[in-house]
Amino acid sequence: MRQSDPRCLAELVGTKGGGLAQHYPHGLNFLDCLKSRQKPNSDVETMHRSTSAGLLGVIAFKLRRKLAWDAQQEQFPGDPEANDLQAGGDFVDAGANTGIYSLPASPWVGPPGMVMAVEA
Repeated sequence: MRQSDPRCLAELVGTKGGGLAQHYPHGLNFLDCLKSRQKPNSDVETMHRSTSAGLLGVIAFKLRRKLAWDAQQEQFPGDPEANDLQAGGDFVDAGANTGIYSLPASPWVGPPGMVMAVEA
């Protein structure tokens, strides 16, 4: 990828400060895909599904029980209590690393909500 000013790309994909250099390859891939119209490595559908797993874990943790999940309908069949909890109030930062999204998320979820930061 070429640009008129190398600093523009560095700022866009996070190679400067904040410990975000690990995101550089994803940023490059995303920008390349804008040009080529190819599917990026971290596409929306894949990221939605991988984030859903963490959110489902939070709901099961809050309810202190196992849950059945219908991925096609994105519902807990026959479980209104669990379905009510998926409406909001929790935030999962999967791949949290330094927690750059976790801290700003806490005001969004409010006092009754929960922020869970996970780094594997």
